[in-house]
Amino acid sequence: TPAFAQDEADKGVYVQIRTGVADLNNPDFAIIDTSITPNDRLDTKLNTKSAWAFGGELGYDFGSVRAGLEIAYQRNKVKGIALKSLNGTAITADDVGDIAETLEDYYDLDDIEIDGTTISATNGSAAKLRQLAVMANVTYDIPIGGDRFKPYVGVGLGAAGSHIKALGEDDGSIRFAWQLRAGAAVTVARGVDLTADYTYRQTGSGKLNFGDDDLEYRLGKTKASLFQVGLRFTL
Repeated sequence: TPAFAQDEADKGVYVQIRTGVADLNNPDFAIIDTSITPNDRLDTKLNTKSAWAFGGELGYDFGSVRAGLEIAYQRNKVKGIALKSLNGTAITADDVGDIAETLEDYYDLDDIEIDGTTISATNGSAAKLRQLAVMANVTYDIPIGGDRFKPYVGVGLGAAGSHIKALGEDDGSIRFAWQLRAGAAVTVARGVDLTADYTYRQTGSGKLNFGDDDLEYRLGKTKASLFQVGLRFTL
């Protein structure tokens, strides 16, 4: 009877809040000049910094399975842009000066420094990449930790709006996203759990429109690793 009563107490609507650190892979970023044939294509990588991430989830706890809708936000600064190749040919340090001069014809690139094949901002960041994700999650509480300690695993599908500000321009797009999560919860009071988890989230690649008809931009797949703590309230 006490066990049955505890199971019933764990069921119901829940609210989850999370915060922590979001590490982002260095996503590919391509600039394509479509005004000429064949097109000129400059392939780069965005060197990103870790950032704080925030999120909340509303759902229903069925006892051992939870289903919820999550909204998560992060903004990673880009400390530099690593130049990889031009029209498929690898870029060397000797090529960077000429490419930087070409880019200055399109953008205001004051206060930059060149280190090898990487262009970095000397003041602030070279770019900012914001992501707002909306995910439908299903989470399974693994019944091995007793009543107070509850390990869990989960999966989520949804969409992420990726907005990038770089080279004096900004634009965003909405892409398909999926995520995997593993963590554990500790009950600190009736209906209140302290959580700690790791989430891997990946979004698809896509085209950006910075308002220039002659240039096309493509942001590659973004892969985020999130280490977060939070509180879950079962109502």
